Amino acid sequence: MGLLRAGASYFAIVFVVAFALGTVRTLWLEPALGEMWAVACETPLLVAAMFFAARWLVPRFNAPSPPRWLGVGLIGFALQQIAEIALVLASGETLAMHAAYLRTPAGMIYLSALAVFVMMPLLVWAFTRKR
Repeated sequence: MGLLRAGASYFAIVFVVAFALGTVRTLWLEPALGEMWAVACETPLLVAAMFFAARWLVPRFNAPSPPRWLGVGLIGFALQQIAEIALVLASGETLAMHAAYLRTPAGMIYLSALAVFVMMPLLVWAFTRKR
């Protein structure tokens, strides 16, 4: 499996889960708990999805070096950002509004999850490779 395909697969798996969880968060959790707590509840589930997606991917993509695994995460991140911008614009929000959201406590939690998203394939590879 090539680097681009691995990154796209990682993105696709996590995006499907994130889209479903985001729907639940927006419709039910945010009205009940508020934005920050809703994101805080959603994030561990997203991190679990990242872990399982990377865990599925590692044995299928034979990359022997850390830079390749970081590349998988970065390709997934690039695709995620394209999808995010498209969804932001489709919802009628501006990029400035979205940037303002990222400076809120909920946005900071989200940005932290994105950092984990980038690193997860490398972390899973490092902890599962045969020594």
